[in-house]
Amino acid sequence: MLAALLPVAAHGAGSGIPVIAAGHYNQFATSDCGGLRGCETTFNTVPSGKTLIVTNVSCTIRASGTSVLTGFVLADAADKASSELMPFLVTTLSGGNRFIQSNDTTSHVFKAGQVPTVATTYSADTSSSLWCSIGGQLK
Repeated sequence: MLAALLPVAAHGAGSGIPVIAAGHYNQFATSDCGGLRGCETTFNTVPSGKTLIVTNVSCTIRASGTSVLTGFVLADAADKASSELMPFLVTTLSGGNRFIQSNDTTSHVFKAGQVPTVATTYSADTSSSLWCSIGGQLK
C-alpha cells in the first residue's frame, strides 16, 4: 500500500522469460531506479484463462546513501491497494550502498490480465535497484 502513495520509477526494467513446467512457474525481473522514494519491478502479465498463485518471492534490494527501506510489497501493477507487505532482513553496507535480502513465502493470487509487481519505498529519494524472482503455480 505504501508504494501507491509515493512516486515510483522502473527504469531499465527487464523481465526474464518465465519458466513454466507442469504448472510450476518461475520468473526473474530487475529494475534500476534513481532519485525517487520508490522503485518497482514487474513480471509478465498472467495469461488469459489462467491464475498465478505466487508462493515465493526472493529479492536483493540495493539503495544508495543513508535512505532506509520503509516498505516492500507484492501487488498487481494496476491495483497496489490489494498489496501484501513482505518482510525483509537486516541490511548490509558496502561502498555507500545498503543491500537488503528477502526470501519470503506467500500465497498471493493474481488473476488473468494482472501484472505481478514488487515495489519498494524509502525514507528519502535514493538511487536503487531490484533483483527479484517469483515462483508459484500457474493454473
